[in-house]
Order: sequence, then structure tokens, then C-alpha cells
Amino acid sequence: MAEEKLRFLLDENMPVELANQLNERGIDTVTVRSLERLGENDPTLLTLATADGRVLCTHDQGYVEMAKSGLEHAGIIIVPGKYENIGLMVKYFRLLHGVYAVEEMLNRVEYLFD
Repeated sequence: MAEEKLRFLLDENMPVELANQLNERGIDTVTVRSLERLGENDPTLLTLATADGRVLCTHDQGYVEMAKSGLEHAGIIIVPGKYENIGLMVKYFRLLHGVYAVEEMLNRVEYLFD
């Protein structure tokens, strides 16, 4: 049986082009926009991502507090708001996708830095 790979949900402030690039590389990635869930509050999005087994990717530091509160989740990736280098983000997400098993990302928060 093949090991289950990470899947991602990008919140509405993340670039759609990142999702396009990841999907082109065979990494299952959806956006809040593609799910027609724009404007949903943060707890709802985290619940949605978790229910679908997706790591939530965001610029929003507020998710860190939710994670610290003990709320179960499939993983959170925080990308600083100033971060706009799509190529470097693709490399980082590909690395995470290749390194972490789904179980290893459970309730884990990762940060993308330059």
C-alpha cells in the first residue's frame, strides 16, 4: 500500500498560482476560492481542511493561536505575508510533500522563511 501523501488547502490570501504550480507537479492542492468558500472564518476553514485531511496554508498568524489552544488539525503552514516568491514556495511545499507523512503533519505548525 502506498504511503498517503500530504494534500494542501490554500486560504484566500495565498496565491492561486501556487496551487496551479503544485497541481502541475502532482501535488493535490485546492484553494478556498476553488471550493467557493471565500469569506469563511478561520475556525471554519481549519475544520474544513482537517475534515478533508488537508494541511492549511496561510499568511494568517491567528491559526497559530488556534493550534496552541489544542484544536486538532491536519497541519498548518504559515507563510509570512510579505512572501511573494512563488518559485521558492513551490520548492518548499514540494520538500514538505516529499519529507512528511500525513501522520507527521497532524497538529504540526510549519513556518516558511527566506
